[in-house]
Amino acid sequence: IETSIGFEGSIVYQVALDKVSFMPLSSVDSASGIIITDWYNIADNNLRLKINIRILDESLSDNSLAITVFKQSFDGQKWIDKGNDPDQAVKIKNSILSEAKVLQATIDLS
Repeated sequence: IETSIGFEGSIVYQVALDKVSFMPLSSVDSASGIIITDWYNIADNNLRLKINIRILDESLSDNSLAITVFKQSFDGQKWIDKGNDPDQAVKIKNSILSEAKVLQATIDLS
């Protein structure tokens, strides 16, 4: 039986939460390591994004978090799903991991 105290004190979790803090948050669960934003309008309100982040472990590796970026565009009357944006998801993941590694190194040196 695996027991976990969750990701409340996790550097990766805290950095991820900080990275999306400008967006409205739909669901935040530190126990399971899940952060889900609500839709956030960009590009003159004709495009919006929603980001799902799942922290999988503390290893600070490429496999330690999963990110999905959903996109929708507005056609003047309704929002139309544009699928997900894997390129943007990779950029966000790399940004989170990079900052988390710097913070971890700082903590390790102190």
